[in-house]
Amino acid sequence: MPGRRKIYLASPLGFTDAGSDYLNNVMIPLLENAGYIVINPWSLTDNSLFEEVISITDYETRVKKWSELNRIIGENNTEAIKESSGLLAYLNGYDVDSGTAAEIGFAAALHKPIIG
Repeated sequence: MPGRRKIYLASPLGFTDAGSDYLNNVMIPLLENAGYIVINPWSLTDNSLFEEVISITDYETRVKKWSELNRIIGENNTEAIKESSGLLAYLNGYDVDSGTAAEIGFAAALHKPIIG
């Protein structure tokens, strides 16, 4: 569909099964039905990379690999925010998630419209 806008969906929902279920079965379909192309940062990094790091038993190696994976996640999310038309941030909860806050800050620095 021509003219559809890409919206980056920032949230901490991918940290839990219940949150992932809500994100994938409620929020994303709702936004897609409203005509948006949803960029879900939880699906930008290959799950096999997480599985590889989780399987490491040596503490120092695991910490090193998490650091490397965090950089990959950050780069993927950075590029996705750059490609988006704007950012929608899920802000429910006692406190704003630090990752969501960072995504909001980056989008603001790029002068992207942000809705919370």
